[in-house]
Amino acid sequence: MAGVRPAGYRAPWWETTDRTLDLLVEYGFRFDSSLFGADLPYVRQLAGGSITEIPVSWALDDWEKYAFWPGVTGTGTIERPSLVAEHWWEEVLAYAEEGACCVITMHPFLSGRPARAKALGWLIDKITQHGEIWLAPMCEIADRAVAATVSAPGPGCAKMPFGPKGSNL
Repeated sequence: MAGVRPAGYRAPWWETTDRTLDLLVEYGFRFDSSLFGADLPYVRQLAGGSITEIPVSWALDDWEKYAFWPGVTGTGTIERPSLVAEHWWEEVLAYAEEGACCVITMHPFLSGRPARAKALGWLIDKITQHGEIWLAPMCEIADRAVAATVSAPGPGCAKMPFGPKGSNL
């Protein structure tokens, strides 16, 4: 949205450093979504403050399914959108069963094509019809992670209220 200050960041190619995270804290970002080390969001304490990490997964990135860059990344195979949506649905259900946070990464120039957007619509319908999966903007996920950390401090957010009937996407 124009006129809205970004609250979160994702590093290109998911390549980030501790300095990147320090800069995000310095400039007031609330969350980062560039790391892979967990299935739940967690709050990272840094020298200048804290930032919430909302982990990602290659299995849930449209680049691996749709990008055509033979010899550089991926297999060079472009998947059928319906197959990708079914794959992601299986992932979403498994994450929900585990009470984990599932983040699907999409590039507008890849997932924004007509058949792919239609498949994404199908997936969103499946998620919203499920009834026990929380579909939320990243800011809300970050807020929940911070609240859980404040109420139950400790490593990560192992006691975060993300689970069946409170699972995340």
